[in-house]
Amino acid sequence: MTIDLRALLASPDIAVRMEAVSQLTRTPDVARPLLAALLVDPGAPVLARVWATIAILLIKDDIEGLAARALVQSMTAAEGIVRRCAIDALGTLKED
Repeated sequence: MTIDLRALLASPDIAVRMEAVSQLTRTPDVARPLLAALLVDPGAPVLARVWATIAILLIKDDIEGLAARALVQSMTAAEGIVRRCAIDALGTLKED
């Protein structure tokens, strides 16, 4: 995962975060492993991890369940918002 992705998804400017997610959705097979790695990294900014969850919801999971595994692992995060986002995202992905 690049430091740039972390910085973009943790930007204080919502327009920067939205543009990063938009770019990620254009290449889901490339983005998915980067987002999964960011999501489970406890050293990543919380805001970046929340926005990684949002991006995962937009690009959906692959047939191997990479995103779902990262979301399940995120359910043990120290931060409540990360856990809550993971739970909500898992429910949404299952509904689709």
